[in-house]
Amino acid sequence: MKLTNSNSNVNVYQVKKALDPVYKGLVANGNTRGFITAKLKQTVYQLGKTLGYTVEENYKIDYENKDGKTIKGRADVVWYNADGEVVLVVEVDNSIRERSLKKLHNCTKGERLWVYYGKKFTEAKETIEAIDSDDEINVVWLQV
Repeated sequence: MKLTNSNSNVNVYQVKKALDPVYKGLVANGNTRGFITAKLKQTVYQLGKTLGYTVEENYKIDYENKDGKTIKGRADVVWYNADGEVVLVVEVDNSIRERSLKKLHNCTKGERLWVYYGKKFTEAKETIEAIDSDDEINVVWLQV
């Protein structure tokens, strides 16, 4: 994945590189999952701004639940280029959240990135493959 605007380039590796030390420091300091999630979102937000993107939290995006009902949801962080086009949509989770993956899968704009810092990656991978069979979602798995 490569995201480009007139000021900079970014890829999944760069996002992971920015998040890894933040995550490891937060875990080492014994922070709660809620605090860790908030700080990871904040890091993605700040990285986007640093790279010259316009950044938004709580981007509106709909998805279908298990019953096929359309649910109004929100993605954690979105980056826009200078033309106002969505270039990256990010969800951050510490557990396998199907709704996060469905939101990302249903998003038709920009690259999609799921930042996951849970322990059960094998189960997460199975869930991703079931929801995103066309491999549109990029995954960053953070570990200590």
